[in-house]
Amino acid sequence: MRKEHKIVASIVILILLSVVIYIAYTTSVTLMTKGKKLIIYTDDSFLLWGNYPEAVQDFVFKGFEKYYEREYGVKVALEIKRFEGDREMLSAVIQELERGVRTADVVIGLDNILVIEAIDHEVLESIDFTQLNNIENVPQNVIEAFDPTGHAIPLIQAIIGVVYDKRYASEEAFPELEKLKFETFYNETYASHFVVEDPRRSGTGLNFFIGQVVFFEKVLKKNWSEWWNQVKDNITVVPSWSDAYDLFLDPEETGIWMVVSTTTDPAYAYYFYGSDVYGAAVFVYNETKYGWFYVYGAGIVRGTKNYDIALNFLDWLLSPEVQSLYPLNDWMWPVNQLAAVPDWFEEYAQNPNEVYPINLFITQDEIRDNLDTWLEEWSNIMGAT
Repeated sequence: MRKEHKIVASIVILILLSVVIYIAYTTSVTLMTKGKKLIIYTDDSFLLWGNYPEAVQDFVFKGFEKYYEREYGVKVALEIKRFEGDREMLSAVIQELERGVRTADVVIGLDNILVIEAIDHEVLESIDFTQLNNIENVPQNVIEAFDPTGHAIPLIQAIIGVVYDKRYASEEAFPELEKLKFETFYNETYASHFVVEDPRRSGTGLNFFIGQVVFFEKVLKKNWSEWWNQVKDNITVVPSWSDAYDLFLDPEETGIWMVVSTTTDPAYAYYFYGSDVYGAAVFVYNETKYGWFYVYGAGIVRGTKNYDIALNFLDWLLSPEVQSLYPLNDWMWPVNQLAAVPDWFEEYAQNPNEVYPINLFITQDEIRDNLDTWLEEWSNIMGAT
Protein backbone atom coordinates (compact mmCIF):
# COMPACT_ATOMS: atom_id res chain seq x y z
CA MET A 1 0.00 0.00 0.00
CA ARG A 2 2.83 2.41 0.75
CA LYS A 3 4.23 1.93 -2.75
CA GLU A 4 0.82 2.69 -4.23
CA HIS A 5 0.57 5.83 -2.11
CA LYS A 6 3.93 7.00 -3.41
CA ILE A 7 2.83 6.44 -6.99
CA VAL A 8 -0.41 8.38 -6.42
CA ALA A 9 1.50 11.19 -4.72
CA SER A 10 3.93 11.39 -7.63
CA ILE A 11 1.07 11.56 -10.10
CA VAL A 12 -0.57 14.37 -8.09
CA ILE A 13 2.69 16.33 -8.02
CA LEU A 14 3.13 15.92 -11.77
CA ILE A 15 -0.42 17.12 -12.33
CA LEU A 16 0.12 20.15 -10.10
CA LEU A 17 3.38 21.01 -11.86
CA SER A 18 1.65 20.71 -15.22
CA VAL A 19 -1.10 23.06 -14.04
CA VAL A 20 1.45 25.63 -12.79
CA ILE A 21 3.43 25.46 -16.04
CA TYR A 22 0.23 25.77 -18.08
CA ILE A 23 -0.94 28.82 -16.09
CA ALA A 24 2.45 30.49 -16.46
CA TYR A 25 2.50 29.77 -20.18
CA THR A 26 -1.04 30.98 -20.81
CA THR A 27 -0.42 34.12 -18.73
CA SER A 28 2.69 34.88 -20.79
CA VAL A 29 0.84 34.32 -24.05
CA THR A 30 -2.05 36.50 -22.84
CA LEU A 31 0.34 39.33 -21.98
CA MET A 32 2.04 39.06 -25.37
CA THR A 33 -1.31 39.02 -27.14
CA LYS A 34 -2.73 41.91 -25.14
CA GLY A 35 0.43 43.93 -25.65
CA LYS A 36 1.31 47.46 -24.52
CA LYS A 37 0.15 50.96 -25.36
CA LEU A 38 2.66 53.76 -25.90
CA ILE A 39 1.15 57.25 -25.82
CA ILE A 40 2.87 59.86 -27.99
CA TYR A 41 2.20 63.60 -27.70
CA THR A 42 3.37 65.80 -30.57
CA ASP A 43 2.47 69.01 -32.38
CA ASP A 44 0.26 69.50 -35.40
CA SER A 45 3.11 69.68 -37.90
CA PHE A 46 5.37 66.70 -37.21
CA LEU A 47 5.73 64.68 -40.44
CA LEU A 48 2.82 66.53 -42.06
CA TRP A 49 4.61 68.81 -44.55
CA GLY A 50 5.22 66.33 -47.35
CA ASN A 51 3.26 65.02 -50.30
CA TYR A 52 2.16 61.78 -48.61
CA PRO A 53 1.76 62.49 -44.90
CA GLU A 54 -0.44 59.47 -44.13
CA ALA A 55 1.98 57.01 -45.73
CA VAL A 56 4.93 58.63 -43.95
CA GLN A 57 3.20 58.50 -40.57
CA ASP A 58 2.27 54.86 -41.14
CA PHE A 59 5.89 54.03 -41.87
CA VAL A 60 7.09 55.79 -38.72
CA PHE A 61 4.39 54.85 -36.22
CA LYS A 62 2.95 51.56 -37.50
CA GLY A 63 6.41 50.62 -38.70
CA PHE A 64 7.67 50.83 -35.13
CA GLU A 65 4.83 48.60 -33.92
CA LYS A 66 5.81 45.93 -36.45
CA TYR A 67 9.50 46.31 -35.70
CA TYR A 68 9.01 46.00 -31.94
CA GLU A 69 6.85 42.89 -32.18
CA ARG A 70 9.31 41.31 -34.58
CA GLU A 71 12.31 42.07 -32.36
CA TYR A 72 10.83 41.44 -28.92
CA GLY A 73 7.71 39.34 -29.46
CA VAL A 74 5.54 41.96 -27.76
CA LYS A 75 2.72 43.84 -29.43
CA VAL A 76 2.81 47.60 -28.98
CA ALA A 77 0.08 49.99 -30.04
CA LEU A 78 1.06 53.65 -30.50
CA GLU A 79 -1.57 56.21 -29.59
CA ILE A 80 -0.78 59.60 -31.17
CA LYS A 81 -2.25 62.81 -29.78
CA ARG A 82 -1.54 66.08 -31.58
CA PHE A 83 -1.64 69.62 -30.19
CA GLU A 84 -1.91 72.99 -31.92
CA GLY A 85 1.61 73.86 -30.88
CA ASP A 86 4.64 72.65 -28.96
CA ARG A 87 3.90 74.82 -25.95
CA GLU A 88 0.32 73.53 -25.73
CA MET A 89 1.71 70.00 -25.79
CA LEU A 90 4.16 70.66 -22.96
CA SER A 91 1.53 72.48 -20.90
CA ALA A 92 -0.78 69.47 -21.17
CA VAL A 93 1.93 67.12 -19.89
CA ILE A 94 2.78 69.42 -16.98
CA GLN A 95 -0.87 69.73 -15.95
CA GLU A 96 -1.56 66.01 -16.27
CA LEU A 97 1.48 65.11 -14.17
CA GLU A 98 0.33 67.57 -11.51
CA ARG A 99 -3.12 65.95 -11.45
CA GLY A 100 -1.62 62.46 -11.29
CA VAL A 101 -3.43 61.19 -14.38
CA ARG A 102 -1.88 59.17 -17.19
CA THR A 103 -0.11 61.38 -19.65
CA ALA A 104 2.23 60.79 -22.57
CA ASP A 105 5.04 58.27 -22.50
CA VAL A 106 6.96 60.23 -25.16
CA VAL A 107 6.83 63.86 -26.27
CA ILE A 108 8.00 64.91 -29.73
CA GLY A 109 8.36 68.60 -30.45
CA LEU A 110 10.59 70.14 -27.79
CA ASP A 111 12.83 72.89 -29.13
CA ASN A 112 15.95 74.42 -27.58
CA ILE A 113 13.94 76.62 -25.23
CA LEU A 114 11.01 74.33 -24.41
CA VAL A 115 13.39 71.58 -23.33
CA ILE A 116 14.71 73.91 -20.63
CA GLU A 117 11.15 74.54 -19.43
CA ALA A 118 10.44 70.79 -19.46
CA ILE A 119 13.54 70.13 -17.35
CA ASP A 120 12.59 72.89 -14.91
CA HIS A 121 9.17 71.28 -14.41
CA GLU A 122 10.80 67.84 -13.99
CA VAL A 123 8.74 66.48 -16.86
CA LEU A 124 11.44 64.32 -18.44
CA GLU A 125 13.25 61.14 -17.47
CA SER A 126 17.01 60.97 -17.96
CA ILE A 127 17.80 59.08 -21.14
CA ASP A 128 20.16 56.12 -21.11
CA PHE A 129 22.21 57.06 -24.18
CA THR A 130 24.10 53.77 -24.00
CA GLN A 131 20.89 52.04 -25.15
CA LEU A 132 20.52 54.24 -28.24
CA ASN A 133 22.36 52.51 -31.07
CA ASN A 134 21.87 55.40 -33.48
CA ILE A 135 23.05 58.22 -31.23
CA GLU A 136 26.67 57.53 -32.21
CA ASN A 137 25.93 58.96 -35.66
CA VAL A 138 24.66 62.27 -34.23
CA PRO A 139 27.35 64.99 -33.94
CA GLN A 140 28.18 65.83 -30.35
CA ASN A 141 27.81 69.57 -30.97
CA VAL A 142 24.18 69.02 -32.03
CA ILE A 143 23.48 67.09 -28.82
CA GLU A 144 25.09 69.85 -26.76
CA ALA A 145 23.31 72.60 -28.68
CA PHE A 146 19.99 70.96 -27.84
CA ASP A 147 20.24 69.44 -24.37
CA PRO A 148 23.61 68.61 -22.80
CA THR A 149 21.86 67.33 -19.65
CA GLY A 150 20.66 64.13 -21.37
CA HIS A 151 16.92 64.59 -20.78
CA ALA A 152 16.02 64.76 -24.48
CA ILE A 153 17.44 63.80 -27.84
CA PRO A 154 17.65 65.94 -31.00
CA LEU A 155 15.77 64.69 -34.06
CA ILE A 156 15.98 67.42 -36.67
CA GLN A 157 17.74 70.74 -37.03
CA ALA A 158 17.88 73.90 -39.08
CA ILE A 159 19.70 77.20 -38.91
CA ILE A 160 17.78 80.36 -38.06
CA GLY A 161 18.90 82.98 -40.57
CA VAL A 162 17.66 85.45 -43.15
CA VAL A 163 15.59 84.22 -46.08
CA TYR A 164 15.48 86.65 -48.99
CA ASP A 165 13.84 87.12 -52.36
CA LYS A 166 16.55 87.04 -55.05
CA ARG A 167 14.45 89.20 -57.36
CA TYR A 168 15.10 92.09 -54.99
CA ALA A 169 18.19 91.01 -53.08
CA SER A 170 20.46 90.05 -55.95
CA GLU A 171 24.21 90.00 -55.52
CA GLU A 172 24.39 93.16 -57.61
CA ALA A 173 21.77 95.01 -55.58
CA PHE A 174 22.76 93.58 -52.22
CA PRO A 175 26.35 92.21 -52.30
CA GLU A 176 26.44 92.20 -48.49
CA LEU A 177 24.38 89.01 -48.52
CA GLU A 178 27.48 87.02 -49.38
CA LYS A 179 28.97 87.94 -46.01
CA LEU A 180 25.96 89.11 -44.06
CA LYS A 181 26.52 90.73 -40.68
CA PHE A 182 24.10 91.92 -38.05
CA GLU A 183 25.52 95.39 -38.57
CA THR A 184 24.44 95.26 -42.21
CA PHE A 185 21.01 96.25 -40.99
CA TYR A 186 22.31 99.46 -39.50
CA ASN A 187 21.80 100.66 -43.06
CA GLU A 188 18.20 101.87 -42.89
CA THR A 189 17.54 100.99 -46.53
CA TYR A 190 18.26 97.32 -45.87
CA ALA A 191 16.47 97.37 -42.52
CA SER A 192 13.31 98.80 -44.06
CA HIS A 193 12.93 95.66 -46.19
CA PHE A 194 13.42 93.27 -43.26
CA VAL A 195 10.73 91.68 -41.07
CA VAL A 196 11.38 89.85 -37.78
CA GLU A 197 9.05 88.05 -35.39
CA ASP A 198 8.24 89.19 -31.86
CA PRO A 199 10.38 87.01 -29.53
CA ARG A 200 7.67 87.09 -26.85
CA ARG A 201 5.08 85.51 -29.16
CA SER A 202 6.95 83.55 -31.82
CA GLY A 203 9.22 80.55 -31.43
CA THR A 204 11.15 81.57 -34.53
CA GLY A 205 11.47 85.10 -33.22
CA LEU A 206 12.62 83.88 -29.81
CA ASN A 207 15.33 81.66 -31.26
CA PHE A 208 16.58 84.48 -33.50
CA PHE A 209 16.55 86.89 -30.55
CA ILE A 210 18.54 84.59 -28.25
CA GLY A 211 21.04 83.93 -31.04
CA GLN A 212 21.52 87.67 -31.55
CA VAL A 213 21.92 88.32 -27.83
CA VAL A 214 24.45 85.54 -27.41
CA PHE A 215 26.45 86.48 -30.51
CA PHE A 216 26.79 90.12 -29.47
CA GLU A 217 27.64 89.33 -25.85
CA LYS A 218 29.89 86.29 -26.33
CA VAL A 219 31.52 86.77 -29.74
CA LEU A 220 31.48 90.50 -30.51
CA LYS A 221 31.86 91.43 -26.82
CA LYS A 222 29.22 94.14 -27.21
CA ASN A 223 25.99 94.92 -25.45
CA TRP A 224 23.26 93.02 -27.27
CA SER A 225 20.84 95.95 -27.06
CA GLU A 226 23.01 97.96 -29.46
CA TRP A 227 21.57 96.13 -32.46
CA TRP A 228 17.92 96.63 -31.55
CA ASN A 229 18.50 100.30 -30.73
CA GLN A 230 20.09 100.78 -34.14
CA VAL A 231 17.40 99.00 -36.17
CA LYS A 232 14.20 99.56 -34.19
CA ASP A 233 12.96 102.51 -36.26
CA ASN A 234 13.41 100.77 -39.60
CA ILE A 235 12.72 97.04 -39.32
CA THR A 236 9.21 95.58 -39.18
CA VAL A 237 8.23 93.45 -36.16
CA VAL A 238 5.15 91.22 -36.31
CA PRO A 239 3.64 88.73 -33.81
CA SER A 240 4.20 85.44 -35.63
CA TRP A 241 6.13 83.62 -38.35
CA SER A 242 3.00 83.36 -40.51
CA ASP A 243 2.43 87.11 -40.19
CA ALA A 244 6.03 87.70 -41.28
CA TYR A 245 5.72 85.37 -44.25
CA ASP A 246 2.49 87.00 -45.40
CA LEU A 247 4.47 90.23 -45.80
CA PHE A 248 7.49 88.49 -47.31
CA LEU A 249 5.46 86.71 -50.00
CA ASP A 250 4.00 89.97 -51.30
CA PRO A 251 7.08 92.19 -51.71
CA GLU A 252 5.59 94.48 -54.36
CA GLU A 253 2.82 95.47 -51.98
CA THR A 254 4.72 95.41 -48.68
CA GLY A 255 8.28 96.28 -49.65
CA ILE A 256 9.45 93.34 -47.50
CA TRP A 257 11.91 90.94 -49.14
CA MET A 258 13.88 89.63 -46.18
CA VAL A 259 12.48 87.58 -43.30
CA VAL A 260 13.80 85.71 -40.26
CA SER A 261 13.17 82.02 -40.82
CA THR A 262 14.89 78.67 -41.12
CA THR A 263 17.42 78.49 -43.94
CA THR A 264 15.73 75.39 -45.37
CA ASP A 265 12.84 77.49 -46.72
CA PRO A 266 14.30 77.83 -50.24
CA ALA A 267 14.32 74.03 -50.55
CA TYR A 268 10.61 73.91 -49.69
CA ALA A 269 9.83 76.53 -52.33
CA TYR A 270 11.86 74.69 -54.94
CA TYR A 271 10.25 71.32 -54.21
CA PHE A 272 6.61 72.38 -54.14
CA TYR A 273 6.58 75.35 -56.52
CA GLY A 274 9.64 74.82 -58.71
CA SER A 275 10.80 78.26 -57.62
CA ASP A 276 14.43 79.18 -57.10
CA VAL A 277 13.81 82.86 -56.37
CA TYR A 278 14.48 82.43 -52.65
CA GLY A 279 17.85 82.29 -50.98
CA ALA A 280 19.06 82.12 -47.40
CA ALA A 281 21.96 83.66 -45.54
CA VAL A 282 23.63 83.20 -42.18
CA PHE A 283 25.98 85.64 -40.50
CA VAL A 284 29.64 85.63 -41.49
CA TYR A 285 32.49 87.04 -39.39
CA ASN A 286 36.18 86.47 -40.15
CA GLU A 287 35.26 83.93 -42.84
CA THR A 288 33.31 81.78 -40.34
CA LYS A 289 29.59 81.18 -40.75
CA TYR A 290 27.58 81.49 -37.55
CA GLY A 291 23.96 80.59 -36.88
CA TRP A 292 21.59 79.73 -34.10
CA PHE A 293 20.65 76.07 -34.39
CA TYR A 294 16.92 75.50 -34.10
CA VAL A 295 16.78 71.91 -32.88
CA TYR A 296 13.59 69.88 -32.53
CA GLY A 297 13.67 66.79 -30.37
CA ALA A 298 11.93 64.26 -28.16
CA GLY A 299 11.99 62.99 -24.61
CA ILE A 300 10.54 60.34 -22.30
CA VAL A 301 7.98 61.56 -19.79
CA ARG A 302 8.65 61.13 -16.08
CA GLY A 303 6.92 58.19 -14.46
CA THR A 304 6.23 56.21 -17.62
CA LYS A 305 5.70 52.49 -17.09
CA ASN A 306 7.01 51.87 -20.61
CA TYR A 307 10.51 53.30 -20.34
CA ASP A 308 12.24 50.53 -22.30
CA ILE A 309 9.71 50.69 -25.14
CA ALA A 310 9.94 54.49 -25.19
CA LEU A 311 13.73 54.24 -25.37
CA ASN A 312 13.43 51.88 -28.32
CA PHE A 313 11.03 54.30 -29.99
CA LEU A 314 13.51 57.18 -29.62
CA ASP A 315 16.19 55.00 -31.18
CA TRP A 316 13.78 54.21 -34.03
CA LEU A 317 13.25 57.96 -34.61
CA LEU A 318 17.04 58.32 -34.88
CA SER A 319 17.43 55.45 -37.36
CA PRO A 320 18.66 56.36 -40.87
CA GLU A 321 15.42 55.00 -42.36
CA VAL A 322 13.24 57.38 -40.37
CA GLN A 323 15.71 60.26 -40.40
CA SER A 324 15.80 60.23 -44.21
CA LEU A 325 12.09 61.16 -44.17
CA TYR A 326 12.56 64.41 -42.27
CA PRO A 327 13.96 66.66 -45.04
CA LEU A 328 10.90 66.33 -47.30
CA ASN A 329 8.31 66.04 -44.54
CA ASP A 330 9.50 68.44 -41.84
CA TRP A 331 11.86 70.54 -44.03
CA MET A 332 14.70 70.33 -41.60
CA TRP A 333 17.97 68.45 -41.64
CA PRO A 334 18.26 65.00 -40.04
CA VAL A 335 20.71 64.79 -37.15
CA ASN A 336 21.87 61.26 -38.04
CA GLN A 337 24.71 61.71 -40.50
CA LEU A 338 23.97 58.35 -42.13
CA ALA A 339 20.51 59.50 -43.24
CA ALA A 340 20.04 60.03 -46.98
CA VAL A 341 19.41 63.62 -48.08
CA PRO A 342 18.50 64.57 -51.68
CA ASP A 343 21.28 66.35 -53.57
CA TRP A 344 19.00 69.24 -54.49
CA PHE A 345 18.08 69.69 -50.81
CA GLU A 346 21.74 70.28 -50.04
CA GLU A 347 21.84 72.84 -52.84
CA TYR A 348 18.89 74.90 -51.59
CA ALA A 349 19.11 74.44 -47.80
CA GLN A 350 21.97 75.71 -45.68
CA ASN A 351 23.91 72.68 -44.43
CA PRO A 352 24.37 72.80 -40.62
CA ASN A 353 27.76 71.12 -40.97
CA GLU A 354 29.04 74.33 -42.58
CA VAL A 355 27.86 76.60 -39.74
CA TYR A 356 29.25 77.12 -36.25
CA PRO A 357 26.44 76.89 -33.64
CA ILE A 358 25.98 80.08 -31.67
CA ASN A 359 24.22 77.82 -29.12
CA LEU A 360 27.58 76.53 -27.92
CA PHE A 361 28.48 79.95 -26.49
CA ILE A 362 25.79 79.76 -23.80
CA THR A 363 24.51 77.28 -21.24
CA GLN A 364 20.95 76.36 -20.39
CA ASP A 365 21.43 77.93 -16.95
CA GLU A 366 22.43 81.25 -18.51
CA ILE A 367 19.35 81.27 -20.72
CA ARG A 368 17.16 80.27 -17.78
CA ASP A 369 18.60 83.00 -15.54
CA ASN A 370 18.51 85.84 -18.07
CA LEU A 371 15.72 85.30 -20.58
CA ASP A 372 12.97 87.17 -18.74
CA THR A 373 15.26 90.15 -18.20
CA TRP A 374 16.33 90.18 -21.84
CA LEU A 375 12.74 90.09 -23.05
CA GLU A 376 11.70 92.86 -20.68
CA GLU A 377 14.56 95.05 -21.91
CA TRP A 378 13.68 94.22 -25.51
CA SER A 379 10.08 95.34 -24.87
CA ASN A 380 11.31 98.62 -23.45
CA ILE A 381 13.63 99.24 -26.38
CA MET A 382 10.98 98.47 -28.98
CA GLY A 383 8.19 100.23 -27.10
CA ALA A 384 6.25 96.98 -27.31
CA THR A 385 3.31 96.06 -25.14
